[in-house]
Amino acid sequence: MEDGTGNKNNVISTIAIVFLILAIGIALFFLFKNDAEEQFYLIGSKELIVSRDTIYSDPGFVAKDSKSNNANHEVLVDGTIDSSTCGEYQTTYTWKEKILTRNVTVYCPDEFTLNGNQHVYILLNGKYKEDGYIAYFNNKDYHDEVKITSNVNYKKSGAYTINYKIDSLNKSITRNIYIFDVNSYVEIDYDKTADKEVTLDVKFDRNYISYYINPSNEKVNSTKSTYKVTKNGSYVFTFYDKYGNKATKKVEISNIDSQTLTASCTAKISSSKTQVTVKASSNATKYSYNNNNSTNNSYTFNSKVENVTVKVYDKYDDYITINCSKSYVSSKMEIHFIASDQADDAILIRTDDTTIMIDGGSIYTKKYVLNYLHNLGVTKIDAMIGSHMHSDHIQTQGYILEEFSVNQIYYPDDIFTCHNYGSCTTHDQEVILAAIKKYNKQPKILKAGDKIKVGDITIYVLAPWKIEKEQNINSLVFILKFENNTFMFTGDTGDSILSSSDLISYASKLGISLKVDFFKWPHHGTRSINTSFVNTIKPKYVAVPNIATGRPNSATATAFKNAGATIYEQLTYKNIVFISDGTNITVITNANASDYKR
Repeated sequence: MEDGTGNKNNVISTIAIVFLILAIGIALFFLFKNDAEEQFYLIGSKELIVSRDTIYSDPGFVAKDSKSNNANHEVLVDGTIDSSTCGEYQTTYTWKEKILTRNVTVYCPDEFTLNGNQHVYILLNGKYKEDGYIAYFNNKDYHDEVKITSNVNYKKSGAYTINYKIDSLNKSITRNIYIFDVNSYVEIDYDKTADKEVTLDVKFDRNYISYYINPSNEKVNSTKSTYKVTKNGSYVFTFYDKYGNKATKKVEISNIDSQTLTASCTAKISSSKTQVTVKASSNATKYSYNNNNSTNNSYTFNSKVENVTVKVYDKYDDYITINCSKSYVSSKMEIHFIASDQADDAILIRTDDTTIMIDGGSIYTKKYVLNYLHNLGVTKIDAMIGSHMHSDHIQTQGYILEEFSVNQIYYPDDIFTCHNYGSCTTHDQEVILAAIKKYNKQPKILKAGDKIKVGDITIYVLAPWKIEKEQNINSLVFILKFENNTFMFTGDTGDSILSSSDLISYASKLGISLKVDFFKWPHHGTRSINTSFVNTIKPKYVAVPNIATGRPNSATATAFKNAGATIYEQLTYKNIVFISDGTNITVITNANASDYKR
């Protein structure tokens, strides 16, 4: 029984102790919970010293409630620190009737310095506006004790000083003042030859000048700029230094429109075109020909225009109007194939004011040729061309030199040396060389790539490009151009020349097409010519200069006809005349020289 009762009492005691411990723990929890302290304190020192012009940043504070929650946002901060001004400052922090205080001292180190520049540039007759100074010693402002003295003469260029002194401290500093004339540091240049719009180039030194106002009252900050002027007169530029002082610089412009446009023009008029050429003063920039605008001083109307008016402009669109003087040029060109026995023809070409002779035949044909020329009324020949050094082409040219006035003669390069190659004989050369010597004529040598102009006619030489032993191969091959019509002459050349790529190359270099209106069949019409070449040139007219030795090569004749050509054989038609108006060609057969006499 005692043992059972004792155990029961032990259990009760244990339970009571546990409850007691729990009660004490709970009481302690609430006791300490209610009694936790709030926290409010400064970070960093309560007394701070910072140097003037140092960026000041408040070190901050800590505010926590009894539950240790951050309460910084509840804190009221009052007080401003001006770190640019020396002195004592205070900042207060208030939270729940609690106040913290921080004292801040802005310390000024000893300093006696100038604000602005030590070297100052002032326009003549201007004035310096004081930039100020700093005077602090032992954290005291001595600004009001500074005495300023100056020897500056603003009316005279030169170097001067302004002195700043604190007598009580025996401290002083100096500012240098430079008085300058605007003309020394400003340049305004312009082209004095311009005759309309003048561009003024304005430059200034930034150390001295801050900006300027141009005559249009515009402010210009750039040290290099321009100003355009279109009228004569005075133009005033006002320059300012950094203190607002000003000085003016005047530019007198008097050369606008001083250059006058001058011009004259001529119009060469033919039946199919009118060529206008203007001679104008150097300030001319463009032209208007009967309202056709161009930048060239020449213009071509593809028609007959009797009256041409030209406006000549300068670069400012000023213009003068001129009427062109008129001259009339050839309205047509005649090519006479003169029938003269078995030799190759003498070919006479003439326009209204130009006469050209190609070949002439042998000594046996001279009577036919000379009579024909006299019956035409020929008195002078501007250019005589020998195709190559064979007697049946050039002997009669010696007699032509005797009976007619010949201005210039043209031959291939071997005129004097062909006998050295064995490609000609003394008989081939004898008449023509004797006449050349007798009449003191100096031949001009023609070769591939040459271009000559005789009156209204232009000749483009395609061959020979080198001298061969075979004289016929050395024949001149050229295209004669009269306005829009082209005529190919070939002497006695062979198919190897006509079919050569060199011929094509030289035509390309000269800017002339191998497609022609007329073709003179080489070597008296007996040559066989490659069909490909025939299809390249595609002439409308072919002349066969032979009245004795029969028909031309039949295969080539067929090729020409298939290409659209009409073949004119002297065997049938004797003297043949081809007449060009620059665009169209008319053919006269069995012609009489007297019908064309002038």
